[in-house]
Amino acid sequence: QFYARWWPDAAWEDLYSATLFTVCLFIWDDTIDTNEHFLASDFDKANIWRKQSLEYFEYHLGLLEEEDEPESPDDACLLFKEFGKRFCSKFGQAQRQRMFSRIQDFVQYNMVEQAERLAGRIPNYEQYMQIRFGVTGVRMFSLLLEITNRTALPAEIMDSLEMEAIVRECNFIIIVVNDILSLKKEIATDCVVNIVPVLLKTGQPLDRVISGLIEEMHNSRDRLDSMAARLSDMTRGNSQLHKDVMRFIDGIRIMDTGTLIYS
Repeated sequence: QFYARWWPDAAWEDLYSATLFTVCLFIWDDTIDTNEHFLASDFDKANIWRKQSLEYFEYHLGLLEEEDEPESPDDACLLFKEFGKRFCSKFGQAQRQRMFSRIQDFVQYNMVEQAERLAGRIPNYEQYMQIRFGVTGVRMFSLLLEITNRTALPAEIMDSLEMEAIVRECNFIIIVVNDILSLKKEIATDCVVNIVPVLLKTGQPLDRVISGLIEEMHNSRDRLDSMAARLSDMTRGNSQLHKDVMRFIDGIRIMDTGTLIYS
């Protein structure tokens, strides 16, 4: 149901492709996020696993020259093999390189988050948000809209400051929704990585923390809409590009509403 919430208009084959990627990376991240897996408490072995994972992802995005396929570091990564085949059949070097670059960022912040958790540190708000912007992976998940929309947008749009800002605001909203609604589950699994205790540490009462986060979500929505309007103006001279860009941005909005509805 979650995947249908994120991509409600996708054709079945495209939804399947996007789901392969998302399930793979969700499971991959949960390996470190929960104390149920031995890698969650073994930083050195987790670093080896991260390095092997990146090599496997890079190979199956067609970005390694080696002929021999790297060994999959775990069963979850096997899902990426089929995703990579599907993705490479539809997208060129630029899209594949952009996807891998964002996967690299995701893996890097997975490492940083684990190091902070194992050290027992509660970061301040700015440190926490920097890590969370990385490990939620919205920058890479948003690229799946090119699959589900069956449209590859030009680099000047995908790499623009406006699109980066839109994705960042989408990311912020998803972080807040997830953290508020998953707090009880994280406490139950003794693996609390959450914005609520970070803000409670500043001395704010719980009701003020929650109301403040909700207000910030509203502000984030407004900033997203403002950047969307700028991209609309920038592309209005090309009717097809304008249509494709607005549909992509609507897809990003649906990632937010879909997360809220599902959660």
